[in-house]
Amino acid sequence: MTGIARKAVPYGWCPTAYRPMMADDGYLVRVRPHLARLTAEQVQGLCDLAITHGNGGIEFTIRSNLQLRGVTEAAHAPLLNGLAALGLLDPDAAFEHRRNIVTTPFWAADDLSVQVHDALMAGIAALPELPAKVGFGIDCGDMRVLHDASADFRFERGAAGGLILRADGAPAGPVVTPETAVDALTQMAQWFLDTGGATAGRMARHLPSATLPTDWMTEAPATTAPPPALGSHEQGLICAAPAGAHEAAALKSLMQRTGAPGLRTTPWRVFVLETPRDATLVDPAHPWEEPDPIHLAETSTP
Repeated sequence: MTGIARKAVPYGWCPTAYRPMMADDGYLVRVRPHLARLTAEQVQGLCDLAITHGNGGIEFTIRSNLQLRGVTEAAHAPLLNGLAALGLLDPDAAFEHRRNIVTTPFWAADDLSVQVHDALMAGIAALPELPAKVGFGIDCGDMRVLHDASADFRFERGAAGGLILRADGAPAGPVVTPETAVDALTQMAQWFLDTGGATAGRMARHLPSATLPTDWMTEAPATTAPPPALGSHEQGLICAAPAGAHEAAALKSLMQRTGAPGLRTTPWRVFVLETPRDATLVDPAHPWEEPDPIHLAETSTP
């Protein structure tokens, strides 16, 4: 890959892959997986990139992204090439900047969350230009799990069971469908800008001084669910990923040891290993370590 425009952003800004943030130990490069999921090949390839071009660590962020640290300026272009080869790089920096999406990890093929995600991906390039930290939440399960995650425009299940678009901080939102979702989002994003939202920077900070249109207060959101506990889940095994960097070599070993087809990121410092729970392979509280099967029998979720 040649001719890619690269520019490091100052400390305190939101880094991306194209525009890493300069930190004390070099560039911080953020990778945004689609639908909060990476295949086993992508996870292992990203681990290799972290070892080759970074400090050998991988971080899980509160927006369901992954971060590599310690990347030098000379290593940035080869890293982008590697991310592109893995399917983990957007077509350009402008598209990546707009694709600031946090998605529930608890989706199934072709469900409402996936439909909204696909519609948003198809229409996101046409949205008005928003402040750098403004993001979108896709949380369309029967109960909301991303209510505490950072997002300004939230696609959620409504109390009546349909789909709504809710401005962060608002008690309700208009009813939409996957087909009308992006048009509704465009209107809400333009309202945010027209009423001075860019100055506030985030929707929740803007709403106390701005009044949403009455016809956008149609339906309250569904009830919330607490963050998931470690252990078995319908989508796989929920494992601990405490704050801070984890050795990429250990994460790669975990994927190889379990044979999991993929991994889903979350905003809760845990991740979902897409494999049925096997006490002889993984301790959810210490997934990086080779577990003691006897200990697991005493502590694992039944």
